[in-house]
Amino acid sequence: SYRDRRTILNFEIRCPQQCEEVVRLGHKQAHLENECKNRLIICDKCGAKTNGYLLADHLQNVCCFRSISCPQCQQTISPAILDAHLLKDC
Repeated sequence: SYRDRRTILNFEIRCPQQCEEVVRLGHKQAHLENECKNRLIICDKCGAKTNGYLLADHLQNVCCFRSISCPQCQQTISPAILDAHLLKDC
């Protein structure tokens, strides 16, 4: 019945991705896809997969397409092209 379904969907469960959140069963899928800090996210810049809570660190410190300053000329470039930049542009 509708009432039984509503009761089941309102059960609270711990996140199966072990993010420590408690979510309603009816909200589980949305949590896993959009909110869970342990969900896998694909970096828009390089395509690497990372956990949601690590994305900011990935973008600032790991991503090969993040912005860095050339150690010689201080031009803003990405680490992916640093070697070619040092050989040809500096």
